[in-house]
Amino acid sequence: MRWPFVPPLRHFVLLAAGASLLVNLAMLVPSLYTLQVFDRVFASRSIETLLMLSALTLGFSYCMDVAFFSASSIRRPPVLSPSSRASASRPFS
Repeated sequence: MRWPFVPPLRHFVLLAAGASLLVNLAMLVPSLYTLQVFDRVFASRSIETLLMLSALTLGFSYCMDVAFFSASSIRRPPVLSPSSRASASRPFS
């Protein structure tokens, strides 16, 4: 099967698709957590289940944060050049 996009854009299209998948999964986590708490924890009154669901949710959220911040820090250019940073840090006279 032939790739429908221009070959140089393939990497960026795949990167955008992967980022979209991760963002959509991250948006589902709070609602799935709430659903599981209401269905499992309230019904059984089990603290162990609540702790396990909370640990899994926090672990997934931490992994997502690490993935997003590491990917954004690699490709992000500095906001200010060194000369602009020096002039911005001087007090007004």
